[in-house]
Amino acid sequence: MVKGSGWSSFWRRWGAASLLVACLGSAPLGAQTPSAPPAGGATPAVKAPAATKAESGAAQAKGAAEERSSQVEAPAAQPKTKEAPVIKRKGKVWQPPSPEVRKLITEASRSIRHAAFDQAIAQMEEATKLAPERPELWLFLAELRQKVRLHSEAAQAFGRCLELRPDDKAIKRQYAKALYEAAQYAQANKVWGELLAINPHSLEALHYRARCTYYLKDYPQTEKLLAEALREQPEYPPVRALEVKLSTAEGRYWQAYRQLQELRSLLESGHPSLLEAESCEEEIRWGLLSWVGAGVLGVLVLGGGVYAYRRRQKAPQSPAKEKESLS
Repeated sequence: MVKGSGWSSFWRRWGAASLLVACLGSAPLGAQTPSAPPAGGATPAVKAPAATKAESGAAQAKGAAEERSSQVEAPAAQPKTKEAPVIKRKGKVWQPPSPEVRKLITEASRSIRHAAFDQAIAQMEEATKLAPERPELWLFLAELRQKVRLHSEAAQAFGRCLELRPDDKAIKRQYAKALYEAAQYAQANKVWGELLAINPHSLEALHYRARCTYYLKDYPQTEKLLAEALREQPEYPPVRALEVKLSTAEGRYWQAYRQLQELRSLLESGHPSLLEAESCEEEIRWGLLSWVGAGVLGVLVLGGGVYAYRRRQKAPQSPAKEKESLS
């Protein structure tokens, strides 16, 4: 082998390699030369060139801008409005009153704060005309009338309220008390009887019904109801006071006197029930005096009769009568 020929072949190979590097350097960074197609004629998949940092930053900025624009253009979600509460009362849906009625209620409340009860009653009467189907308006009106002692008008309003709420025991109780205060004893006795049928041990119902029958002068029924009330509570002052009045009305003055003394031992002076019982004291005193007077008069009459009879027996007979008796 010739020595010079070795170096020349080296330089030829080095020059060919430099030319190949120069050609490759002119291609884009990361580009690959296509390889020979595989057998069978299938074209190999060419890998896409990798994006530069500038191109990737621009793509990210464009995506962020599109996202912001989509957020701006999208309609904002509407907040859910809070629905008005629905109140159900035994299958019925309660609806708030009309603005006119609410205004009258507000004005009536303001009148009550200023103690203008007549004006408040007039305003509530106007409210019941606008909405007669609302029981709470009739109840408000009835309580106002009762406050100023318009018991008959209050009973009418309670009755209208009870027509709209027939199963409300509290309203029926107020209605019965208003009837009693209005001196409508027959109707009050009927309503208290209905309440007593619901609760046979109601001391209040027994007491008020006994009073109704007392004023209706059904004294046997009054005595029966008083006995039932005293079994529930023996020392109930209103019942004990009515007991004194019943004994006085029936002419049992001595019994009424003893009942009054027992009530005085139980209650302090000035108690309403004691004052009610003491209202019969004068009648009891006169009743006792009449009894004593009748007894004294009876004794005197009887004694005079006995005295006259004995005197007749001891008196000397005349001669004519003696002859008649001898013959």
